[in-house]
Amino acid sequence: MTKRVLATLLVALMVSSFVLAETLQRSMAQTKPATPEFRAELIDSSYEIPLTSSVDPYTGQNVTQTGPHVESRTIEISIKNQSFTPFQVEEATANWSVTLQYNIRWKGHFEQDWHEIFIPTNGFPQANSETEYTVISFEGEYSFSEGLELYYQGLISTFPPGAQVDFQVKAMIGYVHRDPLALGWIFTG
Repeated sequence: MTKRVLATLLVALMVSSFVLAETLQRSMAQTKPATPEFRAELIDSSYEIPLTSSVDPYTGQNVTQTGPHVESRTIEISIKNQSFTPFQVEEATANWSVTLQYNIRWKGHFEQDWHEIFIPTNGFPQANSETEYTVISFEGEYSFSEGLELYYQGLISTFPPGAQVDFQVKAMIGYVHRDPLALGWIFTG
């Protein structure tokens, strides 16, 4: 083949790749998820640490230690899944799986500012297509005087007893990838 034919084929291949990527991005933009239905519950997840027994290495006698009671609470968010079929997107030399994902944010009921729990760097929870609900849980230590202590990515807080906390759930269709121009991870969708 001549250089002109090879150059023409290369340009045609680049144009067709660009058109395919544009078509996929347009179809992804037109696929808008519905506002998710969800329920947030505070669950008593307290537990007992089991008894342990060991042999004292100096006396040879059996030593039994009682396990303490641990006060714990779990905030459980159940999101009703929507019908969605994941698909692949080709972008330059990478293939990305486009999925249904959720972002959750929270605030004290009387507060103005919202706090994101998830960020692209850590990823977003994906819809569990095998069940009717996707369940996301945040467990923390609980004290009747101090309240619920949570240490989870963007949910680092102590909610005092009787606290009112608002949650929002956003359904998102897309994928998380590293963007060299933004110098970090971003969500595209």
